Amino acid sequence: MARTGADVLVEGLISRGVDHVFGMPGSHSTAVYDALGRCGRIATVLARNEQAGAFMAFP
Repeated sequence: MARTGADVLVEGLISRGVDHVFGMPGSHSTAVYDALGRCGRIATVLARNEQAGAFMAFP
């Protein structure tokens, strides 16, 4: 399978120590979520809306 832009994005996140991603999966982000699933190293956290995701992302 060919490497996609989403795969490159996920590789960059891993190289920067990211271990969680907060978001709202949808048609616009399917490729990114597919790449996250393929890598298996970054956990995804479902946010119900953008405001909740922003609050969850802050330590």
